[in-house]
Amino acid sequence: MEINTATQKRLDCKNYKGSSDKAPKTYDVSVDFYINHFFPDVNLVKAGNKTLTVSISGRRSGGDKQNNYKVQLKQGSGKDSHYDEGRCVVVPQSGASNPDKATFDNLKAGTYELRVRDQVNEGVQWYGNSNCSGSDWAFYSYKVDVTDNDIVISDKTIDPDHIDVNSLNPGATPTPPGPPCTKYISKANDGTNGGCGSFISAIGTLNTDAPGLIRRFFEIMLSLAGGLLLIIIITTGYRLMVSQGNPEAIKGVREQMTSAIVGFLFLIFSLVILEIIGVDILHLQGFVR
Repeated sequence: MEINTATQKRLDCKNYKGSSDKAPKTYDVSVDFYINHFFPDVNLVKAGNKTLTVSISGRRSGGDKQNNYKVQLKQGSGKDSHYDEGRCVVVPQSGASNPDKATFDNLKAGTYELRVRDQVNEGVQWYGNSNCSGSDWAFYSYKVDVTDNDIVISDKTIDPDHIDVNSLNPGATPTPPGPPCTKYISKANDGTNGGCGSFISAIGTLNTDAPGLIRRFFEIMLSLAGGLLLIIIITTGYRLMVSQGNPEAIKGVREQMTSAIVGFLFLIFSLVILEIIGVDILHLQGFVR
């Protein structure tokens, strides 16, 4: 099973029925999955016994600011650090004739750690600048042993600090609910895992939280009342035209028109009063103007 990282949406399942079946069968399957980070391809090349060159490939969508990395080579830590150098590398467009490379030369014998991080100070774009800053977590780490005669690269580790892996536990990234949900909430107000924030219904999109549902209910009531008032105005106007000066008919039309307008105003004032009680007096969570 392979995930096509170029589109990040297609899942190819290859099914082999036997050794004689050399051509794999490919199926397009619709699945939901998370891609927390895009991991680039890193190529380490030793030049002689004192120089190490690092190139990065695998360009993700976006411009250079979404495809720049910091390559850091370090020996020791804290006050015992004997070597600590960083280089900025931008992953080139396909077909680039002179791609960026991070070169560390004149290395002294010893054990180093090389880490590849996202670059975060986006203003620095050129190769070889030692002032570029990296993110808190690393894509990869490598152990680099430099001797008088050779450079040995070993112990490649993906996500060495386990930051990316820990953020993908089931509690942190639950599977989003499918249709009819139209909005996904990753965290609820009480800190627990969220879920469906709104869904499609016969009367339109409705929120699942109480304030949003009540607010939508009042909006529907106001819309229906406004539509009903318009119908009453049209019908009473028609009845007034065909009454031909009949006092009893005119009186009935006026009473109906007055009742409709008073009822509509009563509904509006009721909503205003409920808003004042919920927002200004009770300070109910989620109720806002």
